[in-house]
Amino acid sequence: MLLWLLPGMLLRAQTPVRTADLSVPSKIAPAYFGPNAFPVPDGLFMRPSPTLRAEVAGNYFKGHLADGQDHTWAPSIYVEVPLWTHRVSLSVYGQVHEWYQMSPSVAEARRLSPEQAGTGNDSGDLYFATNILVLEEKGWRPDIMIRGALKTASGDHFGRARHYDAPGYHFDLIASKSYTFPEGSFVRKLQGGLNFGWLYWQTDNGRQNDARLYGVIGMVDTLIARLSAQWGSYWGWERDGDTPSVMKIRLDAHISRHFEAFFYFQHGFRDWPFTQYRLGLACNLDLWNIKKSSSSSTGK
Repeated sequence: MLLWLLPGMLLRAQTPVRTADLSVPSKIAPAYFGPNAFPVPDGLFMRPSPTLRAEVAGNYFKGHLADGQDHTWAPSIYVEVPLWTHRVSLSVYGQVHEWYQMSPSVAEARRLSPEQAGTGNDSGDLYFATNILVLEEKGWRPDIMIRGALKTASGDHFGRARHYDAPGYHFDLIASKSYTFPEGSFVRKLQGGLNFGWLYWQTDNGRQNDARLYGVIGMVDTLIARLSAQWGSYWGWERDGDTPSVMKIRLDAHISRHFEAFFYFQHGFRDWPFTQYRLGLACNLDLWNIKKSSSSSTGK
């Protein structure tokens, strides 16, 4: 059997791959797809969670396009599991499904036919990430967290430019510094950070887009709520719809020891022409009674 397969394997190995014309943009980029195809990675969580954290939320995306409308509704999940230490965790997150309404002019701008506009629904992409706290802050030394994330190719409706049917991945480093107030103070903690790294996705035959990723993050935590903000961006090398810039704001209200309600807002300034609103509920459970150091507050 192996001898029969060997000629076919050799023939396939010798088949040339067509070289893409790098001077022609692929238009496989955030400006030409729906809001969940090429998001800017979220950097609002600046440390691995020392507890099991689970979130469920509803999302609404409104396209602010000059030539038409794109409305999207999607439920989302976020689950983060610590690996028996406050320094390493695994997380799974994404928009599990979406319902959308797209006008014909938007379809035309995305190189689609008018028949591909209208309403529809499709499955979404999931992300699997490893979060590692390499260094804990001490004195002037900041926290250093490294994150690596892989995107599945489960997103559907590539023919309607809703998702791109190929995997992607990103690696980044988040450096942050915090100040903890005395016990009993209304403001409990301030934290600020920077993140930078690389984001990759395959475009067409023979090439992939390699984008530089960076952002600025801030957080203030009080007895009743936590407010986080991030400006984030990445720059692809094609320079055609692949340089999104966004602002994210998140407010978490402390309901009880284990539960939080949160509101999340995101607005795109360039190459991500959408505004996002999210409402959700988060639960934190210390299932493994992880021992946390004095500086191991999650900042979430």
